Amino acid sequence: MMTRKLGLIFGIVLPFFGVGQDIPNPFFRIDIQEEDLKPIEVAELSVEVEVIGNLATTTYDVLFYNPNFRVLEGDLDIPLADGQSIGRFALDINGKLREGVAVEKTKGRVAYETIVRRNVDPALLEHTVGNNFRTRVYPIPSRGHRRVVFAVEESLPWEEQALRYQLPLYLGQSIDKFKIKVDVVNQPLEPQWEENGFSNFGFEQWNTHFIAEHEATDFEANQTLRFRVPKPASWREVYVTPTGDGDYFFMLQTVPEVSSKRKTLPSRLTILWDASASGKDRNIDREVAMMEAYFAENKEVQIEFVAFRDDRDVARTIIIENGDIAPLLKELETVVYDGGTRGAFFNQHRWVGEEIWVFSDGLFTLGDPAELLKKPVYTITSNASADFDGLRRMAAKGGGNLINLNRQTNQEAVATLTTATFQFMEADFGRNAFKDVYPATPQPLAIGEVFTLTGRIQAPEADVTLKFGVGGRQTGEELLTVRTMDANETIDLERRWAYQKYAYLGMDQERNQGSMVELAKAFTLVTPLTSLIVLETVDDYLEHQIFPPEEFQEEYLARITEQEKQTERTRQDHINQALAEYQERIDWWNTDFPGWPKNALGQAEDTGASGGFGSADDWGEEEVEIEYDEAYAAPTGSVERSAPASDEASYEMDSFGMADDDSWGEEPSARTDRAQMAATEAMRMEESSTEPVAMAASVEIQAWDPERSYLETLKAEASKDRYMKYLELREEHEDAPGFYLDVAIYFHEEGEEALGLRILSNLAEMKLNSDELLRVLGHQYRQWEKLELAEVMMRKVLDLREELPQSYRDLALVLTAQGEYEEAAELYMHVVAEIDDDYLSRFPRIRELCLYELNQLRELDGNIRTPDIPQDKQTNLPVDVRVVMTWNVSDVDIDLWLKDPYRERTGYSNTLSRIGSRYTSDYTGGGLGPEEIMLKEAKKGTYEVVAHYYGSSAQRLVGPVTVQVAIYTHYGTENQEMQELTLQLEDQEDDYLVGTFEFGG
Repeated sequence: MMTRKLGLIFGIVLPFFGVGQDIPNPFFRIDIQEEDLKPIEVAELSVEVEVIGNLATTTYDVLFYNPNFRVLEGDLDIPLADGQSIGRFALDINGKLREGVAVEKTKGRVAYETIVRRNVDPALLEHTVGNNFRTRVYPIPSRGHRRVVFAVEESLPWEEQALRYQLPLYLGQSIDKFKIKVDVVNQPLEPQWEENGFSNFGFEQWNTHFIAEHEATDFEANQTLRFRVPKPASWREVYVTPTGDGDYFFMLQTVPEVSSKRKTLPSRLTILWDASASGKDRNIDREVAMMEAYFAENKEVQIEFVAFRDDRDVARTIIIENGDIAPLLKELETVVYDGGTRGAFFNQHRWVGEEIWVFSDGLFTLGDPAELLKKPVYTITSNASADFDGLRRMAAKGGGNLINLNRQTNQEAVATLTTATFQFMEADFGRNAFKDVYPATPQPLAIGEVFTLTGRIQAPEADVTLKFGVGGRQTGEELLTVRTMDANETIDLERRWAYQKYAYLGMDQERNQGSMVELAKAFTLVTPLTSLIVLETVDDYLEHQIFPPEEFQEEYLARITEQEKQTERTRQDHINQALAEYQERIDWWNTDFPGWPKNALGQAEDTGASGGFGSADDWGEEEVEIEYDEAYAAPTGSVERSAPASDEASYEMDSFGMADDDSWGEEPSARTDRAQMAATEAMRMEESSTEPVAMAASVEIQAWDPERSYLETLKAEASKDRYMKYLELREEHEDAPGFYLDVAIYFHEEGEEALGLRILSNLAEMKLNSDELLRVLGHQYRQWEKLELAEVMMRKVLDLREELPQSYRDLALVLTAQGEYEEAAELYMHVVAEIDDDYLSRFPRIRELCLYELNQLRELDGNIRTPDIPQDKQTNLPVDVRVVMTWNVSDVDIDLWLKDPYRERTGYSNTLSRIGSRYTSDYTGGGLGPEEIMLKEAKKGTYEVVAHYYGSSAQRLVGPVTVQVAIYTHYGTENQEMQELTLQLEDQEDDYLVGTFEFGG
């Protein structure tokens, strides 16, 4: 029986400065998904804060304690504020701190998951979406400790002639040992505490630094530290540090004087209001206060108000008269926050407004938004963990600006909305003195924003002139001098420079992606393209060709050259394996099976020849012995395991994977002839006007009706009240993916398609960039024939998990449904030829299955060309019955079973039935599927399909496993029909009768 270590998911919200916020965000937020687990504790915490100019680096050294008697894997979700980024990540390995190194995102994930399977100590920190990050740490030992160190870098906001910093320290527990140190570098004026609950924690001057330190035991983490760093009038600073290769990095900072030009205010305004589920996390009161201040200046406005989520609502017209926003407030009170976020419609409507305001967190979970063209666009957010860069780009393309209400006061926001956009225009400098200077293009600047310029200086001393303006016209400039003699080796400027260069390259990511990855790896940046990883041994770094931290570099470099000389399996090797497996499928298709005597209908179960489970209501209990008159061959590669059924049905295989008897033991040449005959026969059947009529088949899918109390509650409501009741029930179940899936399917089946789609789309909002949830969402969209949305989801899954063969197949199925056969064929060929062998060992025979589905595409589009596949393997093998099952979670074993009219069951322990049902492969270790059962010639009678939850070895498993089962009849012919069902299996040994179908009834 499989076992699993339960997973822990916990979150952290890191410091940001929120304008007008009275209640700070928690420092740590720890969510335990299982009631019988005690919370993970923070036993020790050390915080070090370093401030250089407006750059603050906060390093957290955390010692976690797991009080449970179970080993846990930790997911630490880190939503960061605008201007924040991850600067460091380290993990204790055998009592010694090991630094994370940057790696391509996919390579990092593959390495992590491969090593976790060996139950050793990796850790991974990834960028998810927006400015959100997630770190995965394994293991957190039972009743033991684990040390994690990470640093957050941020740009401090400017307000009232000072930089502002805050550190929320809220844990809801006491910490055994706590210490903190704050170091403000190159600071002539003493920092001033605005909130400080410690005694004897004042700043003391040391050279050009101001330092504060404090230690405590049994520290109650229930306060916020805030201080301001005052700066002189006309503040500007220059920092220089050696690069290590002969020149110097420099950083210039200034708060430019804004030369404002009041613009003509719009009389018509379009407001696009994000009403998705994440909209609940916005500070709506703050947004309303900003609008109240704006309409106090622009008093007469006609508003086109459109709420959007997975789809957009009908536009409402709101009239503001004499600055009275009561009609707008009334409309906002009716907004329901539910569903995913989609902006595909942005360019599909002729907007009334002269300007467009988009209120959103910028996390478009259902696909990238379309561009808002030809009108000024202002993006406005009050969410602390929004996609600030995405919102900034959206506004810049429309000639507007981002308004971040976490950092800007109402006065500053209104000034941004009522004046022409102020911007940095260019830096003027001697080209021989400087290089790699960023930003290299004009940039919009918010009022009161600190402007930073970085680069490399190659001369002992040189001047830089910064030029600022409005509407493309220069209105001011500042002259600064950079001197290498002022260099300070103790400060780190290279990462700030690297981030600015990365942003510049990102303006054309398609062309610059390779350069962006190399830059991020060189300077240890966590980006959408790269992650930070910690591995246990130098062999782990060598295995995955990840350049290690300093302690392993000498040994790594000495051994990597030898490793690179080892020959890898070629593309042709992969294809040859797929062809060999496909030959077995052809041989099976060409075999005549004896079947049962005519009087044996329904008797196999009674005679002990069922080849699987005992009775229709007791799948997986009774052991039976299988006795055949003749031997049959199972597909090679089937996984043997301990199972309820007898293993008497295993047979000796020859080199072609067929049973060693007279009927199947042909010479290779004879097999090739039979393969060619199969191709000819398929063409003849298709072209012949006298072909036999296919036996009629009727399929009845068993409706998925889980016994959930919330569904019973909904069913008791009148149809007009169900959605409001769902919103009530959501408060209790909002973190349960299964809740949304169950309720969405229920609404859809009740004819409320739009509401079903809205409720379903919440899966995209729950755990950002979760491939498991997005895969469920994509499959359900495909089942409901929402193919455009299905494609968006499956492309996201492929982007997230490009190492998994299932990611390519899932997208290929959607593209096939859309008639995009050529790209679908390319995806299938990628699985056949390119997927790494390590992954294919987890998913046996998936190459064969994808080649089979690729060959079916040829029946739909005769122009598909795959020159790597020999003609005799380009055969469509039509069958009467094909059942395919997939599920959404790795390391979970779900079994597929087919019971025929003779009550014989085909599945992992009986892979070939007497009438010819063929079970392709058992995915015991890898999970995900697809598992497949085929029957070339169906016998008259009733068939049953069952899904059985065998077990799980998943380190993290929250909630039920979502399973999709597709039942095809007359697959590969013009009479092909398919029905699908989505179900959720929660407990091991759960089984579900998916459906029944009848032939010749």
